[in-house]
Amino acid sequence: MIISYGKERKPAMLKEKLNLNKDKAQKLLLNQSFKESIGNPKLEYSLISELIHKCSSYEDYMWTLYKKSEVECLSELTFLLQEIAILEPQLAWSCLIKQKKYAKEYRERYNRSKYILAAK
Repeated sequence: MIISYGKERKPAMLKEKLNLNKDKAQKLLLNQSFKESIGNPKLEYSLISELIHKCSSYEDYMWTLYKKSEVECLSELTFLLQEIAILEPQLAWSCLIKQKKYAKEYRERYNRSKYILAAK
């Protein structure tokens, strides 16, 4: 089960921006290398990162995301990881570990985001 941050996902500015392109993600998961990654934690983490960076809007909004409060930021990331876990349940445990990694790194990324101008 993935940890939730705060209350239910509120209709925030990022709600429309941070989402998973499920068709693109499904195509990536159908790739032969996906089958090889299941059961290998390092390859699963890599696959989840690839899904986040290539099949979602994370890259476009990551620095805007990290300017938000910790609860709001981690809530959005949790929602994205939950979408990945729903799409491929075998990745659920690795999504949980990835979520904990984001929680641990939030403060550093929040501080870095202060120096980056976000696009409109």
